[in-house]
Amino acid sequence: MGEATARALGASGPHTVEIAGKECRVRPLGIRELTEAERECLASYRRSYIKTFVDTADLFPDGMVRAEKARDEAARWDIDDLPPKAAYDQNSVLPSKKLKDVLKEELSIKDAIDDDRTRRLTAGLLDQGTLSEKVVYELSGRTPKKAQIPYVNWWITGCFDGMVTFVWLCFRQYGVTKEQVADEMNKNPALLVELSREIEKLSTPEAGNG
Repeated sequence: MGEATARALGASGPHTVEIAGKECRVRPLGIRELTEAERECLASYRRSYIKTFVDTADLFPDGMVRAEKARDEAARWDIDDLPPKAAYDQNSVLPSKKLKDVLKEELSIKDAIDDDRTRRLTAGLLDQGTLSEKVVYELSGRTPKKAQIPYVNWWITGCFDGMVTFVWLCFRQYGVTKEQVADEMNKNPALLVELSREIEKLSTPEAGNG
C-alpha cells in the first residue's frame, strides 16, 4: 500500500486512505451501520458453529442429526447469545524500543511509531494471535492485561474478516467493494488494525460521538 496510501493515519483531523484509487475518510459509524456489523458478526459465528458439526458429521453415527440440531439452535441466537472473548487492554502495553523495532520489522513499517501506535498495534496483534504474550513479555518486560469483552467488539478489532467488514462499512459510501478493502488491507495488516480501532473509538457514544 505504501506511505502515500496511509499518509494521514496518525495525523490530526480525519484520517484518509486510498483504496482502489478512491480517497476514503474515517468517520464514526451510525446506529444502522453498527447494527449491520452486529448482524454480519452473528452470521459469521453461526456459519462457523454449524460448519464444525457438518465437517465432523462422519465421525458420529448421528452426525447429521447433530448438524441439524446445531442449525436449529443457531437460528434462534441473537447477538447477546455469542460468548464473550478475551481481549488485550492496549493501555497496559509497555511500548519498549525492542517491541517497536519488532513491530516495524514484522509489519514492514518504514516510519517511526510512537507509543500510542505501538500500544494499538500490539493489542491488535495479540487479539489476532499473531503475537504471543511470551514474545511481548520478552520484548517489553510486561504482559498486557486481558479482559472479557462482547464477541462483536472482539470481531471488529481482532478478527481479519470482522475488521475488513467494519472498515468496509465505513468506506463503502465512497464506492469501494468489500473485496477491494480486503485486498488493500491484506497488503498492510498494521493499517487494518489501526483503522478498525480508530473507527470503533469514533463510533463509541462514550467518546462523544453518539
